[in-house]
Amino acid sequence: MKLNENGKSESTRSYTIKDSVLLAKRRKELLVVATRLFSSRGYSNVSVNDVAVAAEISIGSLYKYVTSKEELLHLIMDEVYSEFETRLYANDTATASVRDSLRSVVARVILAADVARGGIRLMNREFKSLTREHQNEFIGRERGELDAIEEVIRRGVEAGEFSCESPRIAAMNVLSTLVHGWAIERWPLAGLPLNEYTRQQTQLILQMVGCDQAGARPGLEPLSIHSGIN
Repeated sequence: MKLNENGKSESTRSYTIKDSVLLAKRRKELLVVATRLFSSRGYSNVSVNDVAVAAEISIGSLYKYVTSKEELLHLIMDEVYSEFETRLYANDTATASVRDSLRSVVARVILAADVARGGIRLMNREFKSLTREHQNEFIGRERGELDAIEEVIRRGVEAGEFSCESPRIAAMNVLSTLVHGWAIERWPLAGLPLNEYTRQQTQLILQMVGCDQAGARPGLEPLSIHSGIN
């Protein structure tokens, strides 16, 4: 296994299926099934044969798309991280203030947590089941996500818009609170709409980084976000 320039895994194995579109489609179908089984039974209690049966394909056909159960888990977690990276690294408009950039980060992180929450729960529980190589891969990618959030907060401090002693710790709080709060420990928030959660978290995070709210409009609204997940 090697990492590409974005830090994502790039398999060096050769598969029977050479059609990249078909390979991606079949893998996606297998990941949906594997996520459901790993989540309901636990990773250690599911075999590759269980996945094949649930996917209604032969074990031989399954091995055309993946080489092991651990690879299935790795691919599931890769999807979760890719969802975050795609949204987090999206560029803000050139005219956006640092405050608006942080608001945008909050909205994008929460939406990513909402879309990928099933995978996040599984990842939180089964991370230890990955090989050491894959664990280190995802740790590195999470550091990159923290770096991106920290950079926004640090820009705010340097511009005099934020007053924050440790941008790194603030970034850790942003990432862990938003992701775990919505995807894993959501039960105290039953019935709270996604946009309202985003609005309240946006205000709390701006207060945490010492953003001067004197000039802000009362009831500051978060950036508009939409989720197709109930």
